[in-house]
Amino acid sequence: MVKAKKALGQNFLENKNILKRIVGLLDYDLPVVEIGAGPGYLTKLLAEKYQVTAIEKDERFESRLNLINNVRVVMGDVLNLDLVKILPDQYQLIGNLPYNVSKKIIQLFFKQTNFPEKAVFLIQREVADELCQSKKSLFSLSVEFYCFPRREFLVKAGSFKPKPKVDGRVIVLENFCYPLPFKLKREKIEKNFFRLLRFGFSSPRKKLINNLAVGLKVEKLILQNLLEKATIKKDARAEDVSFLNWLKIYQFIYEKGFGKASSRQS
Repeated sequence: MVKAKKALGQNFLENKNILKRIVGLLDYDLPVVEIGAGPGYLTKLLAEKYQVTAIEKDERFESRLNLINNVRVVMGDVLNLDLVKILPDQYQLIGNLPYNVSKKIIQLFFKQTNFPEKAVFLIQREVADELCQSKKSLFSLSVEFYCFPRREFLVKAGSFKPKPKVDGRVIVLENFCYPLPFKLKREKIEKNFFRLLRFGFSSPRKKLINNLAVGLKVEKLILQNLLEKATIKKDARAEDVSFLNWLKIYQFIYEKGFGKASSRQS
């Protein structure tokens, strides 16, 4: 067996029962794009059912992956590849992602012109929990803007070789580009919605109203009235506000004209 490279965040999963459970979460008869194919343990199972595009950075595995039928091998760092030339028109995503870049890889696919129908990832347990807990983060809200995240089963650290310091968890991302509530159009509000989120989380331990007042240059009394309309407590922090309520804040702020100079809705 090829030795894992710590610099690449490699932790290989060989357990067939776990791998089959992961593959079983795919439910579309569509091509599959696998991120970080490594030695091909997951790739082989995928190729039994799907046409697979396997993306792998480590050149040591290229010849091994090329021996698997129904697999197109793309060598390179997924974060630096021109994915427009690689991704099928319709596809599913899957991968045992390196823990140190899992967030970057997930967010990378929100920037593509064609979104996956579904994504199944094995990532660090803490990151998976962050996506689905009631306390929000800039990362979890950015994911909810594009799709619905769902936690699946836990994979203990001892299942990997070499053993990482923390457990992993499988997550599913689905319903990409679902219709936003309040008749909001994703492509029109995207820029300013994320601008609003960055203001809100600029000092995470401070009250939301203080962060927004500084970022938007709006008086606190006005913001207090807007937050009350959105049924948000005046002492709430950014992490306390649900995705739906963030959309309400956005709607009320832009209805009042704050930040319209950079709005894409005008």
